Amino acid sequence: MRFTWGAVLWALCLTSSTSAGLGCSDCSVSGQKPIVYEGGTTNASQTIFESSDPEDLMLHFPQGRTYQFRHGLGTTPTAVNIYVSFCEQLTKCGSADSKTNPNNVSLAAGNEALIEVWNEDMIQIRNDTCENNFYVRVVAIADPDAERSDGGASGAGGVDGVND
Repeated sequence: MRFTWGAVLWALCLTSSTSAGLGCSDCSVSGQKPIVYEGGTTNASQTIFESSDPEDLMLHFPQGRTYQFRHGLGTTPTAVNIYVSFCEQLTKCGSADSKTNPNNVSLAAGNEALIEVWNEDMIQIRNDTCENNFYVRVVAIADPDAERSDGGASGAGGVDGVND
C-alpha cells in the first residue's frame, strides 16, 4: 500500500470541515456589554453576599451574558461560588429525582461561568458556553477580619436589581 501526504491532507480537510459544521458556529460568547446587578443581599457584618436567596429566582444566564455583581462587602471576597441551573427557581420546575426535567443546581464548572473581575467592589462573570438556558446564583464570602473600605449598602434582593 502506497502512502501519500496528499491523501492525508485531503482526509484532514474533510474531518475538520465536518467538525466545524457540528460546533457552535452561530454562538457568540464575547463582546456583550456587562449587565450591572446591584440587587442581592449583603449581611449586616459584610461577610456574605448572595445574588438571590436559594429559594428565589435566579438570573437568566444565556450564552455570552456578562454580569457585574456589586457585592457591598467592602473588601475583596476570599471565595466566590457560582451556581448554575436549568431552572430559574428550584421550587418551580421539575423534581430532584427526574432525569428528564431535573430541579437541581450545581457549582459552575469550566467555562460555564468565567470570573473576569474579582475585587473589593464587584465580581464580573461571563457565560462562555453556547448554552442559552442557564440560570445563575452567586455567593461571595469575605474574611470577617479583613479591613473594609467605605463599605456599601446591602442590595434590595431578587432579580429586580438588574441595570442595563
